[in-house]
Amino acid sequence: MKRLLLYAVLAAALCASVALAWPRAKPVAAKHAAAVGAKSVAAKREHAAAVAARHLLHEFVAPPGASRTQRPSGYGGVLLRPGPWPQGEVAHRFGFWRVTGSFVPVVDYVRSHRPPGFRFSSESRSSLGQTPRSAVVSFRRHGTRFLNVTVVRLPGRIVIRVDALVAWNYPRSPHEKVPATVAEVDIIARMVTRHVTDAAQVDRIVSWFDALPVVPPHLGLICVTPTRSTIKLIFRSASGEQLASASGPAERAFGCDPFGFSVHRARMAPLVDGVGDQAFVYRVQRLLGVRLTDRP
Repeated sequence: MKRLLLYAVLAAALCASVALAWPRAKPVAAKHAAAVGAKSVAAKREHAAAVAARHLLHEFVAPPGASRTQRPSGYGGVLLRPGPWPQGEVAHRFGFWRVTGSFVPVVDYVRSHRPPGFRFSSESRSSLGQTPRSAVVSFRRHGTRFLNVTVVRLPGRIVIRVDALVAWNYPRSPHEKVPATVAEVDIIARMVTRHVTDAAQVDRIVSWFDALPVVPPHLGLICVTPTRSTIKLIFRSASGEQLASASGPAERAFGCDPFGFSVHRARMAPLVDGVGDQAFVYRVQRLLGVRLTDRP
């Protein structure tokens, strides 16, 4: 009888320990599922960007007589990454064209024939002595599509390399959001401090902040210490309790200078401004009608 009573006590203790452990295990499982879901979304976005980059190559307006070719001999990899290269996750495809003719007219043709929907971004040229050797003409569309056209003079021919770049945002875990009970946002910048309590403005600021993507996990950067002004946000409940906080640059946030973000004082993944979007700080500045940045 004593032995049966002992077994019953042990069984009850085991059940109690499982019951206590289960609520703690559930958030861990949810967080793991969210991370897996984010990776799945990232894979889909990466694939879509790669397809878009491949199609983008066909939008290049080649000079008359130019023909597609394989990587030409003697090219030597002149300017492997020419022109503007967006920060963050980028799908990259490139191709080569070959054309006969003079260097300067070919460059002029490329510059004056923008692909549909693109705008001219920049141009640079390099020379070997008095002889122009290469030129880079760059076009962009919506801040997420780039065509960098490199014209290279080689013996007896002109080679054109076209780099198609499509930027995409790495997704953010749905669990790393500002708590829904936020009723006030305190904004502290170098030039001004604001306590935002208007419900519509609070909702707008929170929605913008929740839309910021995370710093891509595989982004390799060599960074120096940022010297830009900073801004701090404190998200509070109606009673004034601090629910979340963030701090970052009072300009566009990028991989080397992101927003640090904490919820209930637990650190979340750092955040950056989305590719092609106006920076978060500038949108808040315009919404509130105050100066939060060093620049207008």
